Amino acid sequence: MTDPRMADREKLFALVEKLKAQGMKPKADDQWLTYYMQEEDERPRPVTLEAFFDGIAEVSGHIAANLIEHPGEAAFYELLKAIRARETVADVRVGVSQIEIELADPSSWVYADTVYIITKEKPEAVIKWFHKDIAPDEVDELPRQDLKTRYGFFAPPPGTKWLAAWWD
Repeated sequence: MTDPRMADREKLFALVEKLKAQGMKPKADDQWLTYYMQEEDERPRPVTLEAFFDGIAEVSGHIAANLIEHPGEAAFYELLKAIRARETVADVRVGVSQIEIELADPSSWVYADTVYIITKEKPEAVIKWFHKDIAPDEVDELPRQDLKTRYGFFAPPPGTKWLAAWWD
């Protein structure tokens, strides 16, 4: 049986490779493997729910780390899957903003402060889908004209838009 406090390193490094392909720059030393977004490009990189949560250790703080009473990664995963299953939602992606992996820490994982929801709904409706204890600080629509050029995202299906749910 796998220890839930330990991340699956094989899945972690497969995720790191996906993020490197999206332009995250490496900075490594003997104790840390760190990737940052390029300074001129502050967008968190979108990955599927499965890519983000499959293999993650069940410790708090890899997503919305600054929540005062963090419910744990499993609670986030279940909620985001339920949101993705809604009829008016085309997809949900986790926006990875930073990779800081302490090589000696078996629970290390990537960090996300944004979730992207591709939906027909308005931000005011979407924020109500989150439980009070894990509600994002903001939900905003990404400007359609910037999706490809600024964010590098694919165009959403007709009638939908990219919304960004963000935690400080």
